[in-house]
Amino acid sequence: MNMSKHSIIAATLSGLSLISCKYGPTSETKALRPGILLNERTADPKKSQALIYYANNPVATTGYDSERRKILENYKAASKLAAARAQIVMAAHDKFASDLTEFSAAVSNDVSTITSSICKSGAPTNAGVLLVSNTAVINNNVMYCNPRNIPTGVPPAAAAKLLGVYSRIKVNPIFEHSPLSHPDMLKAVLSVASELFPPAKYEYSLVMKSHGNDHMVVTPKIAYSANLVTANVIAGYFNKHSGHSTIANHTRLEKDGLDKDGLEKDGLDKDGLDKDGLDKDGLDKDGLDKDGLDKGGLDKGGLDKHGLDTATNQVINNVRAAGISKEEMLNIVTYDFASMYFNVLFLESCKSDLGMLLMDIAEFEGRVNVGYLFMSDEKGLSYNTVSWNESAHPAATSLRTWLANHLNAIAAKATRK
Repeated sequence: MNMSKHSIIAATLSGLSLISCKYGPTSETKALRPGILLNERTADPKKSQALIYYANNPVATTGYDSERRKILENYKAASKLAAARAQIVMAAHDKFASDLTEFSAAVSNDVSTITSSICKSGAPTNAGVLLVSNTAVINNNVMYCNPRNIPTGVPPAAAAKLLGVYSRIKVNPIFEHSPLSHPDMLKAVLSVASELFPPAKYEYSLVMKSHGNDHMVVTPKIAYSANLVTANVIAGYFNKHSGHSTIANHTRLEKDGLDKDGLEKDGLDKDGLDKDGLDKDGLDKDGLDKDGLDKGGLDKGGLDKHGLDTATNQVINNVRAAGISKEEMLNIVTYDFASMYFNVLFLESCKSDLGMLLMDIAEFEGRVNVGYLFMSDEKGLSYNTVSWNESAHPAATSLRTWLANHLNAIAAKATRK
């Protein structure tokens, strides 16, 4: 299933995760939605199960420390520029400051409990596991286990595939500390999973743990260079907006004022393009010139100095937020890896509801390669949603059954609050 590309020309500071997630114990798990059954298919008794744990946690690399320090300084400066909202700005500052510690602790806890409840001799939950986090990729320590076996490092060829992507994208300081934010890394991880646990013999549960926002299902807390996240940008957001408002990145052209050719006085149509389909900078709707190159001289398949292609998602100063959009994720999971059947797909990130994109999936009812889909709503998630240690219960022999029931129980609890 290859979805149509939707250009989102707006910049929201929820892309920086300023206020998009109510992380911490107060939010508990109240934002999890009940599972949506996309493909009512019973588990193949001839196939084993595998868990793919994909955790986009921040890593305290030199680049991360530098960017984090600058952004925290900009928060403090912004609190002075947004005097009426200084308390709110500093509350966001504190959440930003604690993210490294809290997210890292959550991932460590997940890995520990998954290992103890699934990856060990005699474990009641019979499944293979691939454990991938930013920490593991950066340290070349990605682990996996076959069903009821202790974890071991992935084979050299698999490690080389992941490190090959990392070495290419880490020129961008954001991907240097959060490589799982890049769509090519998701592709590489699923490719490795399909080699370790072949689709002819396995079905999968995929848990993607990350920050998220309205457009991105995987994005780091530091989603932009600190040079873009200035005190003025932060203060402007808190001074002018509340809730989930956006900062306009362009002037919206109305129907009025268009000539007979549908062009306004500057010769541009309602989408800001001239008669040749180019904008005022000579670029088409995908940000490419007449030769198919962007303004940095790279084609749409290349990486610019920010490690990104075209600015099709949230942008600040024409730079796209680092991350995997909801549409990109769906294309990768349901199209690029259509041979893999995902019993459970859990998008464990804030605002991971797919909204209108679910209509695209609905067209493939009964044929899409996802069984249960779990998402969050607008309220945000805590750092820990799944109690993996509960999978060690003697009744939890099926990963698929346990995980779907466990997540639905969490969602039901949230509904009662």
